[in-house]
Amino acid sequence: MDLGAVLIAIAGVAGTLGGALLTQRGADRAKQRELELSRAIEEAREDRALRRSSYTELHRDARQFATALSRHLYVLLFADERRGRRPQAEHF
Repeated sequence: MDLGAVLIAIAGVAGTLGGALLTQRGADRAKQRELELSRAIEEAREDRALRRSSYTELHRDARQFATALSRHLYVLLFADERRGRRPQAEHF
């Protein structure tokens, strides 16, 4: 065998093995990107669910506060009326 044929054979084997390694590396990177994307999507869903539940609780508490405030105002305005007196303008 001559030296040129051996070098060509070595280059062919190295190219075949190198191609397989590059293909595997590319597949690993693609899989890693896919996992990162799915994690990001899941985190976004969890964040949205947490934000939604927080806003729901805030809205409920705000409504309860407004109701309590209305009841208190009613008591302030009409407590005098129950005692037979007219409500005074200072309550407004």
